[in-house]
Amino acid sequence: AKISTGDERIVLIGPSERSHTKDDSDPKDASLIIFGAHHDEGRITRRTDPEPIWAELASRSISRYEEILQESGGAKDFYSECGHLAVGLDGGDMMNKRRETAESMGVECAGLDAADLREEFPHLAFPHDCVGLYEKKHSGYISARGLVEAQTAAAQTHGVDVIDEVVNCVERCVCETNGDEYFCIEVGQDQIIKANKVLVAAGAFCNARSLLPTKLELVPIKTQTVHFVLTEDDVIRLKDMPSIIVKNDELWAYILPPIRYPDGTVRLKLGGSYLDSDGNEYGLDKQMHSDQEVVDWYQSNGNKDATRDMENMLRSFIPNIAPTSILSDTCATLNTPSRQAYIGEVEDGWAVATGGNGCAAKSSDELGRLAAMCILDREAFGREIICGERCVEVFLPRSILPGEDDSDAVTTRWRDKRKRDIAKNAALITAKALTTKRESGVLPKAVLDIIQLLEGKGETIEKMMVVRTPVQEYVGRMMNIVSIGKYKKAIAESPYDRMFHLSLVINERYVLQKNEVIALSASKSSKIYEESETMAVKVPSGKDATSVSLLLYKTRLHMGSTKFSEYCAVTNNCQDFILAVLTSNKFASPDLISFVKQDAEVIFNRLPIHTKLVAKALTNMAAVGDKLAEDIKIKHQETDYLDIARHVIGDKVREMHRNRCGTSNKQSSTN
Repeated sequence: AKISTGDERIVLIGPSERSHTKDDSDPKDASLIIFGAHHDEGRITRRTDPEPIWAELASRSISRYEEILQESGGAKDFYSECGHLAVGLDGGDMMNKRRETAESMGVECAGLDAADLREEFPHLAFPHDCVGLYEKKHSGYISARGLVEAQTAAAQTHGVDVIDEVVNCVERCVCETNGDEYFCIEVGQDQIIKANKVLVAAGAFCNARSLLPTKLELVPIKTQTVHFVLTEDDVIRLKDMPSIIVKNDELWAYILPPIRYPDGTVRLKLGGSYLDSDGNEYGLDKQMHSDQEVVDWYQSNGNKDATRDMENMLRSFIPNIAPTSILSDTCATLNTPSRQAYIGEVEDGWAVATGGNGCAAKSSDELGRLAAMCILDREAFGREIICGERCVEVFLPRSILPGEDDSDAVTTRWRDKRKRDIAKNAALITAKALTTKRESGVLPKAVLDIIQLLEGKGETIEKMMVVRTPVQEYVGRMMNIVSIGKYKKAIAESPYDRMFHLSLVINERYVLQKNEVIALSASKSSKIYEESETMAVKVPSGKDATSVSLLLYKTRLHMGSTKFSEYCAVTNNCQDFILAVLTSNKFASPDLISFVKQDAEVIFNRLPIHTKLVAKALTNMAAVGDKLAEDIKIKHQETDYLDIARHVIGDKVREMHRNRCGTSNKQSSTN
């Protein structure tokens, strides 16, 4: 809401927490199928994360906790600054990385050896081979439940509407009256919310419902904790305890200090696991493989063996503790291949923020700010930097190709829904494509298919070459006819001997170019015509190598969605596209720029004014044909709408030629 210009109306849709219990005699209500990782009172917050980007996200969020509380207008305090203690092997990887992060960010920390740990925390016991790093300020724990309540209240003070309902699905729709696109968000019992843009932040349920146009590469992981309900004596004894993370060769654990829960009990909470000789967790398979498995896990009381292990662990860290009862709680984290969050557009106007990797509670406010910027101010988001890297690259979402797992229920629903939408909206799509502009910022399916093939193989860009090929002779003849014989003369009077078509050859196999639409094709020989000229492009290698999807994502941000998708022979042609690719990805050099760029205006300014209009009209018709063939074609079947569209396109070409060139019907038909 604070990033908004004030012209947008913003609505937050999602169900509030439903009350439930989770003991063996009274399991959760089976009708409750939506759960949130924030439905808890204790999450560690600290700035000394071993991973610099997560540490920076946390630092930015922690600095705004007080502001959130004030803007909430009376929400309960969700932050306890009790300090944070990291305990690990002296010289171990975790401790070394934490020290490096603390030093680079200027975080005040006290190093503690084994004797210091015993003296500073006499009620606690840690492995004898461990040392500590004590972060006293701007750290401790938050009530995740309270933070979300305060953030929601603060958003409402800035004019955000809140709808307490479950979202069933999100669809891209087309208006029957004017052909404009919008999103239909189905909530509750068949209520429809219409929106121009959508941001999906549904945690472990992002892939579980029809909320996104494609599934994302996400792995839901089972997590659980054990709660010791404390006596009054233990509450007093442990009142100055910080939040704690412990890791050595045998175990890892996190411990929350005494926290009062909504039922009035004060609890000590631990999550963790024993480790095998390879550093892997003992026990159950933690990865969940279906949507129903996520729901079943939330509705369970967890794994009894894991509960017993965590109980023993907590007793070893806090000797002589005497809980009145012991509870088990389940949760889920959502991991990404990069171990960074996903923040970005999956399609134009359709963005996602998810993939917390078990690190996001403390950092949620900054993650939310970046996500809001992504959907409300794309260009500003493109300029955002974190730890020296661009946020659009760090948090880039990765999609799974629909159909990789035919047995998956969500993928099947996605395919069926896509078929229904295409059949239902084909006529509207046809009308819109012919009377307005083409779809902004969206790549043709043929291009996406190759990109997903490359992503699946993990292939990055290792080699690149700019190729310029003389414009084919028949195109020159057509332009000469359209310009009433003045095209050749204009070429002769310009600084150029001939006009060129520009393309990029990637890894000596793939050709990227822009004609009426962006095209990416694979060729075993990557054939280059005899008269073509080439120039090599220096590209980064190794860990800095880029992918084709990231190459085009940066290009779209640089050009804007409209220029990225549309083509104009005069002001937005193949040369402009190739130059944008090189510039946005920092591959451009003075020699490459000189090699690529011909000023088409020099040519077209010497031609009759109708030449530009006809060139653009013919290009648009070709693009529309490509788009319709893609949008209306269904796998193993071509609808009758495609033949209708072809006839409509033909009529439209003749009509535009009559209107723009002033020809008679007879002349138009002949042309």
